[in-house]
Amino acid sequence: MTAEAPKPAQAFGVPVPYEATLEELRARLDLPGPPAWAACLALGCKPGPEALDLLARLAKHTEWSLRNLAVQGLGTHPLGAQAAELIVAALADPVQLIVRTACDAAGRLRLAAARPRLTALLASPEPQVRFHAVRALGEVWTPEDHAAVWTLSRKDKAEFVRKEAERTLRRTAAEQTWRRLCDRWKLDAAPRLRVAACELLGEFAQSGDLPELRRLVRDRNAHVRKAAEAAAARHRFF
Repeated sequence: MTAEAPKPAQAFGVPVPYEATLEELRARLDLPGPPAWAACLALGCKPGPEALDLLARLAKHTEWSLRNLAVQGLGTHPLGAQAAELIVAALADPVQLIVRTACDAAGRLRLAAARPRLTALLASPEPQVRFHAVRALGEVWTPEDHAAVWTLSRKDKAEFVRKEAERTLRRTAAEQTWRRLCDRWKLDAAPRLRVAACELLGEFAQSGDLPELRRLVRDRNAHVRKAAEAAAARHRFF
């Protein structure tokens, strides 16, 4: 299901013409720079197949800025999933900004067809691409993705990528994976990861995890203690 599209009042220094007709938006696309860019954003919020078709044509434009905004528009369009093939193709665009935009579009639309390319992009030399890819992968997740994202969370050179991988692992934690995450994070120096471990215990803990919760309730960090207490209360362990 497509998330609600963001609708900024202005973009690129001009108002975004959401109320314009399709023909008016089509005419704006022939103008240079900001007016055309803002029209692309408006098309992404205009329902109906005609707007989708126009965005689909723009997604193949030779001008990279229009191509980028068209992919963004496809990601917010109510019928955007029908253009899955174009969005997946954009994941291999030579312009890295478009690749990042396509990652976001694939994640927003939860395009399962994008998963192989998103997984491959975890090895991109560009940290921003890895960041957007791992975030999108969490929306089309399968259990097979856990190992690659786990490795990213431990070994990526960019801290912001490691953190996004951790968030993805947390969001996708399941019966098969939560224990591994918890065992690692409960001992981490970062309080945010010890908090995440407590949250996992709150969701999945068994009675045998009571000693661990008792230890975390005495953690030196107040946020960790509070999360551990909430987890224990959820299971009525204490």
